[in-house]
Amino acid sequence: MNEAPLNGTAVQSIAHQIAGRGVGGPPASEQEMFLRGARRWADDRLIGLHGDALSILEIRDEVCAALIGAGFKSADAIREADGIAEVIERKDRQRAAAQVDLGNGSDPEDEQGAKPYPLLDFNAIRDLPPVETIVDGLLQVGEMSCIAGAAGDGKSLFVLLLLFVIATGREFMGRRVEQGAVVYLAAEGMSGIPQRLRALQQFLGDFSLPPFFVIDADPQLLRDTARVIATLKQVPGGVRVLAIDTKSATSAGTDENSAKDTTAYLYALQRIQREVGCHVILIHHSGWGSDRERGHTSLRAGMSTMMHVTKDDSRVRVTCLKQRDLAPFDDMYFEIRPIGESAVLAPLTQSEVQARPDVLPESRRKALETLRTVGGNDGLAYSKWSEPTALAKSTFTRCVADLDRWGLIEKRGGKWAAL
Repeated sequence: MNEAPLNGTAVQSIAHQIAGRGVGGPPASEQEMFLRGARRWADDRLIGLHGDALSILEIRDEVCAALIGAGFKSADAIREADGIAEVIERKDRQRAAAQVDLGNGSDPEDEQGAKPYPLLDFNAIRDLPPVETIVDGLLQVGEMSCIAGAAGDGKSLFVLLLLFVIATGREFMGRRVEQGAVVYLAAEGMSGIPQRLRALQQFLGDFSLPPFFVIDADPQLLRDTARVIATLKQVPGGVRVLAIDTKSATSAGTDENSAKDTTAYLYALQRIQREVGCHVILIHHSGWGSDRERGHTSLRAGMSTMMHVTKDDSRVRVTCLKQRDLAPFDDMYFEIRPIGESAVLAPLTQSEVQARPDVLPESRRKALETLRTVGGNDGLAYSKWSEPTALAKSTFTRCVADLDRWGLIEKRGGKWAAL
């Protein structure tokens, strides 16, 4: 990428603007103050520092916004340097400028010039209207959710089903749905998407043209947030739900175990959610053999809803791991049903879930045979039974629950025995 040098005068101008907002008088060196503030960008190779000159190595929204917010008036010079940077809206300039590290912990605006935040009294808080729901008991307007699961366990199938019923306004497993436009960000590619949508139309018997849109691209959200927002704002009538498939495909080069990288990614999601006014669903992978999502715990902390998807043979279970403002919902069960060139998730009723299948799923059959073979008539303690099955801990737990529900095992004292 071509470097766009900014002369020392520009650097000093920016430093002067920053220092002017400091607390306790100007620093000993205004230029040194700015250089300390820009050190993070230099470490990330977004800018280059050359004595009293500054070079832009890679245009990023946050760099552009902070430069403008700090007082650099030649926004066109930044934009023309690369051709892809956008002039940030004033509210974003102020927000981004407030994030600049000044090196001394001072506020970038003095108390007299700062715009106060909204302050609500008790009555105003009490009278706030309740948050509207998109799918009763599952998703709320203007929030974020994460749906995690292992590769191939049905995450995308579940999300596509959810998006389709929202786009058409159909009831979902007895839950009321607020209809609206949906967008699926297919960052992992379009392969199989057309077949899945045709299968959903056939399964649901709905051959209308719902407001269902797909972004066929793999934007990196820490860099391309503004472009994603601009794309979503093209949807007529606004977007009700955006689904991003997947986190890893839209955060290349970041460390998912890093608090810094994870919170930066969450900030990008929050910016999309706020500026577009949509619910954001993030599809993510779980750890190997784990019931929790990969990466830093701040991801879950930033979500209003967390769901986990698991698959056993042709059955898929969706489990609630977190609901911030709604009551946790019971497990939802689906059956993978082949249709045409693809497949859909067919919701199962409670009676269908409770009914013993004609053919036991492989993991259940293995657990039952182990109990019969090793435990005999005496049975086995839970840990003694789990070990020889060699099943993942979470899978074995579900096996025991299902076999007990189907009446194939019973607990005698501290042991389990086959019937």
